[in-house]
Amino acid sequence: MSQFFPLVILGFAMILLSLSFSSVGVAIDKFWLSMIGAVLFIPCAYLFGVVLYPSWLGFFLLLFQFGSAAAVRQKNVRWAWYLLMPSFLATLKVLIDAFAFFA
Repeated sequence: MSQFFPLVILGFAMILLSLSFSSVGVAIDKFWLSMIGAVLFIPCAYLFGVVLYPSWLGFFLLLFQFGSAAAVRQKNVRWAWYLLMPSFLATLKVLIDAFAFFA
């Protein structure tokens, strides 16, 4: 129970904000919005490393966010979406686990 409190109470709004900035940046092809989303994801990567089982996963999610921003800069939108997908899936997994735990 204690492992979900920091993520749900403190970090989940930041995760959604970061993914929103990154998604909008990829959708309208703006590098700076994707980079803001990646920078906002830095504390979230630590929280993912605490909550998810392999602790190194948060670091790779952060690298995928910056890779997505780099793909937007190179005008490769398809790869930008592919690189954002693991962050969305990890967020969905943590959200489902939190709801299952508190239910």
